Amino acid sequence: MTTIHTTQKAWNRLGKNRKSVIADDESTSDCWCAHIFYSGHTQFLMITNERTLLTVVLPAKDLQRISEVLPQSIDILLQTYGVEKPARDKYIQPLSALQYSRNTKRQILGSMNDFIRMAKYILEDEPGLSLLAVSLQICNIPCSPIKMKSPQKATMDLILQGSVL
Repeated sequence: MTTIHTTQKAWNRLGKNRKSVIADDESTSDCWCAHIFYSGHTQFLMITNERTLLTVVLPAKDLQRISEVLPQSIDILLQTYGVEKPARDKYIQPLSALQYSRNTKRQILGSMNDFIRMAKYILEDEPGLSLLAVSLQICNIPCSPIKMKSPQKATMDLILQGSVL
């Protein structure tokens, strides 16, 4: 079971879907945070893992289909890193059952705000760039909450240890 902690904007955007699930933080070990941001006139969804800061950027319209889109996006990101299918499946399996919470940890939200500034710059600087490429660039930046590792390195370390988020 995976908990997605949402900001107020993302919570409101979930609409009727948010009422169908209730988060119980004690029952989950896998937590992600979701935040919505604008770049120009386009709305985007950023989802970040609390443990490794692995981040994906998606169109905000995908929030309604997040249970389908998030595992696919993480799978593609891990494929790009060269992770074998059994390890990807183990990493993605907890994403098959999602629950939502309206609270977001401040430290993670601070990192996400930094990532959003970077994403806006990348999207404005290279308008034709895919969202996967934006996610890959963000995941290669060293971050102080994970001891100056990049989210990619922190995720790969966990996968190599055989841990699931």
